[in-house]
Amino acid sequence: MISAFNRAPLAARVLALGGLIPFWALALAPRFGINPPQLQAALIGYGAVILSFVGALHWGIAVARDNTPQPLPAWRSYGWSVVPALLAWVAVLLPFRDALMLLSLAFVAAMIVDQRTLAGQGLPVWFVPMRTLISVLVIVALYLAQLGA
Repeated sequence: MISAFNRAPLAARVLALGGLIPFWALALAPRFGINPPQLQAALIGYGAVILSFVGALHWGIAVARDNTPQPLPAWRSYGWSVVPALLAWVAVLLPFRDALMLLSLAFVAAMIVDQRTLAGQGLPVWFVPMRTLISVLVIVALYLAQLGA
C-alpha cells in the first residue's frame, strides 16, 4: 500500500496527507486540554465535508467512464456517490459521540466500497491504495476522538 501511495503524483500525496491535518489536530486537541464545543463541531463538520467528497469521487469516476466501451453500472455508481453525503448530513445533526460513530462507520463503508468497486476500473494503480491508506488514518483519528470525548 505504501509503495503504491509513493507512486502517486506529489500533488496528490501532499494534498491527501494535508487533508489529514484537521482530523488529527482536532482529534488530539482534547489530549492537550483544548476541548471547546467549537472544536467538536469543527471535527464533525470537516469529517462530513470530506465524507461527501469521498462519495463525489464515485460520481466523477462514473461520469468519466460513461463514454468508454465499459461504463460503470449507472445506478450503482451514481447511487453510491450520494450515500456518503446523506450520511454526513445526518452526522452533523447528531450529538458529538454519535456523530463520530456514524462518520467512522461511513468511512469504513466508503473504504470497502472503494476497494470492491474501483479496482480494475482503469484508474491509476496508486488511487485505491491511497484512498485506503487515507481512510484508515481518518478512521483512526475519529476513533481517538471518541476516546477523548
